[in-house]
Amino acid sequence: MALTFDARDPVAGVSGAGAAARAWPAAIRMCSETVLWALLGLTTALLLAYPIRPSLEYHPIQSIEAITDLSLFAGLFYGWLAVLFSLFLLRGESKGAQLTLVAVFALVTSGLWTILAWGNSGEAPLYAAQVEHINQTHSFDLEAVNFAYFQFPALFVLSSAVSQVTGLSTWDTVVTLVLLNGVLIATLLYLAFYNVTGSPRLAWLGVLLLLQGNIIIAKMLSNFHPGAFGFLLYAGFLAVVTSGHQTQGRFWQNRLLMVVLLAGATTAHFVTSVAILVVIAGMVSVRWLSGQRPQEGPAVGASAPGGLADRARVLLLPGLALPLVLPLAWEIYHAVSVFGSLARLTEGTWEGFVRGEVLTGYAYYRVGSYVEQSAPWSLALRYVWLLVGMGLGSLVGLIYIVRVKRLAPNEAIALGGLTGIGLLGIAIALASSGEDMFRVLFYVPVFTVLLLLLGIKALGPRLGRYAFGALALLIFTLSFPTLLNNNYTVGFSVYYPTELASGEFLRSQFGRGESLEVFGSDFPTVYYTPGAKFRFPDPLVVGGANFWTEVQDDVERFKATAAEPDKSGIWILSDRLPSDLRHLLGPSGPTHPEYKRLFGQEIPQGSDEIYDDGGVRFFRVGHVLH
Repeated sequence: MALTFDARDPVAGVSGAGAAARAWPAAIRMCSETVLWALLGLTTALLLAYPIRPSLEYHPIQSIEAITDLSLFAGLFYGWLAVLFSLFLLRGESKGAQLTLVAVFALVTSGLWTILAWGNSGEAPLYAAQVEHINQTHSFDLEAVNFAYFQFPALFVLSSAVSQVTGLSTWDTVVTLVLLNGVLIATLLYLAFYNVTGSPRLAWLGVLLLLQGNIIIAKMLSNFHPGAFGFLLYAGFLAVVTSGHQTQGRFWQNRLLMVVLLAGATTAHFVTSVAILVVIAGMVSVRWLSGQRPQEGPAVGASAPGGLADRARVLLLPGLALPLVLPLAWEIYHAVSVFGSLARLTEGTWEGFVRGEVLTGYAYYRVGSYVEQSAPWSLALRYVWLLVGMGLGSLVGLIYIVRVKRLAPNEAIALGGLTGIGLLGIAIALASSGEDMFRVLFYVPVFTVLLLLLGIKALGPRLGRYAFGALALLIFTLSFPTLLNNNYTVGFSVYYPTELASGEFLRSQFGRGESLEVFGSDFPTVYYTPGAKFRFPDPLVVGGANFWTEVQDDVERFKATAAEPDKSGIWILSDRLPSDLRHLLGPSGPTHPEYKRLFGQEIPQGSDEIYDDGGVRFFRVGHVLH
């Protein structure tokens, strides 16, 4: 399929005078490209340095209020995007240029919020505390109650090594690795898409659609989170599986690289390692159903007949060799308790099935919005991207299922990956009563977008060009509102001076033998006091109906701490809570009668106030802090 905007010279030979005449346009083109690359660098720097001032005030879309002079920022953003698309049109067949452009796109769309918010995640202080723990002790503690994911410590070990080798502070390391992670993911996805489609233009557009059109991926790539690091290994695995270099000189190297990537995913993020395995299983199964068999001989390009069939030898590892990497990696990192959690998961799955709760929890997701009363354009935009990025690709997948016996090797690869992730989604839905379905929506869009690209290619040169242009125009037009929408809770991603100061106070007062239990807002105090126990119900998990009951139970637990020797209880009330409850419980959250009774009367009256900096207040019961 010829998706090209480059004019072709109909004349086979030209005279010396003609060649000289053509030299001027070539020189102008080169000069134009140089100017455009310079403009791209300048506008990228301006966007990354643009002043953004978030707050904890309630707004359905916090990013709109956080950006100073929104119209100026919008103009700058669309100018940057126009330059990026212009370079794409000029260098549409250059893989090197395309790789650079997708890297810059990822850097800007996620880097804005990463730089502002130290990893742009409410959990970032928790994982930063684990990095600092390794820096200080040169070990990791599987018994630490707050150190989530420490059983899969790859991200923390890597971050600690980078911090110690480079001399960067913990938080500077966090920002650096998050930015690098996003850039690497974009480039690896581009390689995987190119390997399957054989078109640098389609691969480029597919990466933009994936990074922008899926809110979970967009938010995760600006997070310091093991899941984001696992997604990097997932993208790398797909790039290797679809690689067109499975010649005799590279076959065993790629096979070994797959094992290394799976081992890394296992020690970084459990679900990612399982996703990789089911992708491989799905690809092999669909290839078997389509009647394709591996062929000997040199590998050929992805667009040539049989190209991916020759590569597919890399998929045919001995039946148990690749899955065995998981328990071996667990054993290396002493993460054997995972097996116990899997046993409990099986029991919980059965109980949920018996009670009829399977899939009922999926409704809370609401395509990425915490609040049902979100702005209509926000929800509409999310549904648009769900339809384009996942709906159309899934439709192509259904067509391929019907004609599975006639699939080309690259189509079998894409359909097989979607099939594997789809089966994983069913398993997760059964195992979690639907509450963890967002995990599937993190992995599946790679293949739905890939199938959409193959569908565009199958339309033929003329219709394919129209479909390509329509998708490119849609991405360009909706990029800015999507940027705002994907970061609608940016105010919660930032930690403010009052919160940081309160954390420093807690660290200075705690740590001399007391046993501390912290209630209420736990971040960023967990970074300063990682040894404390933190208790506060998540409305998103327990549900609005049960939230106040859960809070009342914690209040009673907080008061009971007073009777325990050598133990302190701290309740944190901060400006974050009212806005947080509005986003999680709806606008009436902070006006609920229980809010005034518990947070306005019962807690302050039943404890001693020991700290107030204007934004955060600490109330204590139990053992006196030194």
